[in-house]
Amino acid sequence: MPQEARFLIQVDTKAYQQKPSGKEMSGIKARIQGGKPKSLTVAQLAEVIKNGYSISPAILKGGLKAENWTQQQLFLVDIDNDTESEPLISIPKALGICTLKEVKPIMYYESYSHTTQKPKFRLVFAMDEPIFQEAKRKFIIETLISFFSQADAACTNADRIFFGTDKGVFLL
Repeated sequence: MPQEARFLIQVDTKAYQQKPSGKEMSGIKARIQGGKPKSLTVAQLAEVIKNGYSISPAILKGGLKAENWTQQQLFLVDIDNDTESEPLISIPKALGICTLKEVKPIMYYESYSHTTQKPKFRLVFAMDEPIFQEAKRKFIIETLISFFSQADAACTNADRIFFGTDKGVFLL
């Protein structure tokens, strides 16, 4: 993926230096819904995330609801390491799985609650072109999530919002 490639996403206008609370989620949704999609390079996206802005990788028209999904080019896999019956997945292990499965993320970032003892991070994948078919979107995210035993399987909805971070963002 060329570094000058641009991706259309929706971005919150308010940054957070710590994980937003449940109460703050309605404000994030309203601001993202009220804003216009932004066309960002990989480096610009990394800066947005690193500065604590929440994003929606999907473009939603008419409100922040799954049924308003129109297109998407970026897909994020949330690795929470919350499944006690599975071994923890470190960032290097996750990147190794990507190599094995022949999928290459464009970046990854550590979430607000990431620690070395319990890694929590997101892998960001980019399709060559935007996806306009809902069934294809669903297939892509479900397939990506299935590669990682510690991925948050609930993060498949079309209207998913991902928080930024106060930790590292790494371009690949």
